[in-house]
Amino acid sequence: MNFYQRTFQCLFFLSLLALSNLSLAKAVQGKFHNLIVNANWEAPKAKLGNKPVFLVVHGSLAHDKMELIASSQKLLKSKGYAS
Repeated sequence: MNFYQRTFQCLFFLSLLALSNLSLAKAVQGKFHNLIVNANWEAPKAKLGNKPVFLVVHGSLAHDKMELIASSQKLLKSKGYAS
């Protein structure tokens, strides 16, 4: 399996996590091949309705607690979007 196929599968798996019925502001983990994939689910208290869900991805040197990632999720949540 080449790099692009694995990347697509990983992003697909994370998007499924984002769309599942998870609690607000919850850290989630999933297994992808031999890797453990971490995600942070953020959602507004109001129902999402027809609003899109954003999947925030980053490079290998970044992590979910970095200012850019955390600020992006907080901004999306304040505007009523889940990420």
